[in-house]
Amino acid sequence: KSQGLSFDSCTFAGKVERIFGSADKSKAIAFENCLFTIGHDTYNINFKKVTFIGTTNSAAYPKSQGLSFDSCTFAGKVERIFGSADKSKAIAFKNCLFTMDKKLSPGGKIFAKACEFYEGQNVIFDQCTFNSDTVRLPVFNYREIVFLNCKFYQHSDIDFNASASFKGNTQFMMKGKGKVITAEARFEGKILYNNKNVVNLKNPQLE
Repeated sequence: KSQGLSFDSCTFAGKVERIFGSADKSKAIAFENCLFTIGHDTYNINFKKVTFIGTTNSAAYPKSQGLSFDSCTFAGKVERIFGSADKSKAIAFKNCLFTMDKKLSPGGKIFAKACEFYEGQNVIFDQCTFNSDTVRLPVFNYREIVFLNCKFYQHSDIDFNASASFKGNTQFMMKGKGKVITAEARFEGKILYNNKNVVNLKNPQLE
């Protein structure tokens, strides 16, 4: 348990458990330009330009208050993100890439087949990219999750249940038979679906 520590250009190849930062965000631990190759359990940490790779377990399990991710890459499953009815306590992701691309894994292996953003009330994904490769896009159960100016890519026959809020410019690239299910989605802004502008959300392509 520490505070005010900073790690730059480090590699963590083993399991990292229970890194606790200070409740005071000004004293939080920071990681920049680092690589994690297995899941971890952390609290009150700032991550910038960090790569998380899940090989035998989840790439990240960020179900803790006070986490922030800026320009990070997640290869493999990310699950149980920390949400809260208090928006100031929900974690946030900015300019991050979430992918199931096995080429990013040192051993060519990625754990699981989808991210599970359960319990993510008021979590914000700002200018993030989701590339599920040949599996499926993230699964979530809170409409209060916000995707701001995000891009979604999938090449499979599995539908994407977009039960969340999408704001700004949203882009979907759906290859295969998988479709975007919009029954519980809320959109504010422009939608680009398979390189075509979509004005009417009842467009058959989105049903």
